[in-house]
Amino acid sequence: MSSPLRVLGLSVVAITLVACSVAGSGPSASPAATGIAYPTGASDLVLRLRYVGGFVAPAAHLVDLPVISVYGDGTAVVPGPVPAIYPGPALPNLQRATITPAGMQILLEAARDAGLLEPDAHYDLVGIADASSAEFTLNAGGRIHTISAYALMEASDAPQGADPAVTEARAKLARLQTQLGNLESLLGAELGSWSSYQPDAIQLLVSAGAPDDGQGLTQEPLAWPLSTPLATFGEALPTLFQGQRCGVVTGSDVDAVMPLLERANTLTPWTDDGASYGLIVRPLLPGEEGCSTAAE
Repeated sequence: MSSPLRVLGLSVVAITLVACSVAGSGPSASPAATGIAYPTGASDLVLRLRYVGGFVAPAAHLVDLPVISVYGDGTAVVPGPVPAIYPGPALPNLQRATITPAGMQILLEAARDAGLLEPDAHYDLVGIADASSAEFTLNAGGRIHTISAYALMEASDAPQGADPAVTEARAKLARLQTQLGNLESLLGAELGSWSSYQPDAIQLLVSAGAPDDGQGLTQEPLAWPLSTPLATFGEALPTLFQGQRCGVVTGSDVDAVMPLLERANTLTPWTDDGASYGLIVRPLLPGEEGCSTAAE
């Protein structure tokens, strides 16, 4: 005959197991419950690596694309291969893949090991001029962390007399930089297959006059398909060259413009109301507003 205490103990265990099972399958369950916490929305940026600064015109950062952007739903967006042709396609080749919740934890652990959960910091380097800085942004652990390192791509060896702590921090960031460039190796089966990224919004830099590379190449013109004239599309910004304007295509206008952008190259003249224009195309990622905010 079973002891009442043993029966009671078994009942408590059974109730506890059921409760744990229900808690793990309910809507409040999160992949971060047993790991590093992170926001899980499709537009919530979790991790980004981009290069900022350097000897470039300020407007160049309006069209720069991050090396990688990872969002809360597991979507990763990276620049894809660029065809070796001239002139190149007008539309940048962005690729997307989905990271599983387990893969997100692997990625977050790699970011933690690189020091991205520590206080914001910038690690400088002497002896190299006009280089860009690698800027890592991590949204995890309840706050946004920004860690950057100057000339991280250009320098592999620390200069003589460098602070050992800075050298170690830069080495960790360089390792993460390499890992982010090869997600397949880092994540294995926790990374889905790559496919073309389809943007919901597109930023355009508009320049008056047909593009001219100085070689006299002739390109097929394309007619601007939207009702807003290119002459007044977007707005002039302090960082732009004279005669340039920046604007964003959204909603159903994206569907009208996209097939033409897929045909165009960087020297394609766009015609509208008897005039010609050049376009520089930058697909916007989730959460990006474009134009002035893209340079921040």
